[in-house]
This record gives sequence, C-alpha cells and structure tokens, in this order.
Amino acid sequence: MATFGEVRTLVLTGIARDDAVAILVANAAINYAVAMASLTFEPPEMSEEVNVTLTGGDSRIVITSLTGAIATHLLDIIRIYNNTEALKLGFISYDVWDSIVPVLTSVRFWSIFGQTLLFKGTPTANKSLTISYTRYPALLTNADTPIPFSHHDQYIVATATGICWAVFEEADNASMWSQIASFLGDPSALGAKARAVIEGQRILLEKAIGQARGGN
Repeated sequence: MATFGEVRTLVLTGIARDDAVAILVANAAINYAVAMASLTFEPPEMSEEVNVTLTGGDSRIVITSLTGAIATHLLDIIRIYNNTEALKLGFISYDVWDSIVPVLTSVRFWSIFGQTLLFKGTPTANKSLTISYTRYPALLTNADTPIPFSHHDQYIVATATGICWAVFEEADNASMWSQIASFLGDPSALGAKARAVIEGQRILLEKAIGQARGGN
C-alpha cells in the first residue's frame, strides 16, 4: 500500500515538475483520484461497522453525533441490525415513511432524512444497533499517510497524472477536459446510483416490474 507522498512523487515525475504550484495541483488531483477509485472499485477497506445505542423513548439518531467515519464520510448504509432483539431492520423509503404506521413492539424498520436516521417502532428501553456502511476516503494531506486501500495505486497515479497534465499543458483545450470528464464519468454515475439506493429510489427494472403488475 503506497503512501500519499509516494504517489505524489510518481505524479510529479510524470508531469516533470516539482515546484510549489505543481505540488498543490498534484495534491488535489490525487485526492480526487482516490475518491474516484473508491467509487469505482468499492474496495473492502471502505466498508465499516459501528455499534450505536437507540435510546428508549427515542426514534431518531443524528448521524453527525456518532463516532467514527460514519459521522463525516458516510457514503451508503448497507444494513442496520438490532442486536438487542436479534433481527435485521427493514428499510422504508422516506417518501412513504409517514404512510406506513405498523403497530410494533420492537425496532424493526429504519429510514433516513438528511443527517437523521429514523426508526420504527419507538423502543421503551435502550436498543443496541450495528450499522454496516460504506464511506468516502478522508482527505489526504500528510505525505506519510497510506492510501486508504490496496491494489489501485496505478489507477490513482494515472488519473492524477492525467488531471495535472491537462491543467498545465491543456488549460484551453476543451476536448481534453471533455475526455477526462468522460473517463471519470462511470464513478460519478456510481455515486448517483449510491444516492438512489440509500434514498430508496427504484431502479428501472424494478419500476418496469411494478408497472407490469399494475403499479406505478
């Protein structure tokens, strides 16, 4: 696993510059490339779990109040498990959250709105929950900090070098920037898909099946 400094050295070598401006551009390009690699390849290092407590009498947890990467770098929630009652919570899209009011004696469902996790039913006592999630990589600033996942150094170097080369050599070339945007388009689409998943939006196939069955 390469460090931020090692990757930066390779990028600066590739553009044959190591002045202060080149270093600033390389730093930004590498962080962008790391984010794109994370979205594209979904490395396992970007998956984590955190144990939280849902307080008795409460039905909400503010994500930013939690400890760890989930508070600042949450990408997607994979599942929430109720440890106290040994069951996996079902997800309900927020747009129908208030339309579904099951009578519950245990915490069985969850949804999300902004930075708030919502739960049904409301527990009478504290419940232990495990949240499994994926996260965005943290910003790299220290040369000794490792890239947060393995096996994708070449992609990161190539992407960051291409961005730097375009900045310094093709500042007025719209075609070059169009090619870079196209190259990075797939991970951007994956990011949009991640948002759709966590918001409970149906994919086209699900929508078609629903229409075939007489739904919307």
